[in-house]
Amino acid sequence: MSKIGFSVANSYSMIRLYGKLTEQVSKIVRERTKEEVKEALSSDEKMEKFATEVYSKLSLDVKSKISIDVFIKMVLEKKESIMKVGRNLKKLKGKK
Repeated sequence: MSKIGFSVANSYSMIRLYGKLTEQVSKIVRERTKEEVKEALSSDEKMEKFATEVYSKLSLDVKSKISIDVFIKMVLEKKESIMKVGRNLKKLKGKK
């Protein structure tokens, strides 16, 4: 396989993995109460604990490709953008 072919195949695999990850994380987080999400968003330490719990519920397929350390780092790096999502702002402020 040429380098370009490998690169395209690798990119496609990464896109599929990101799609699976996003779908699974969204489902897991939606199952949580607004109080749990609000608490998790309140500090990095709590966000890390929440991310660890979410990671434990991901499929083996996803966990085999993303280590817990990488997952937690991604979640912490995206905390600000996660908090900007309207429904999460409402949860953080305690609204329905």
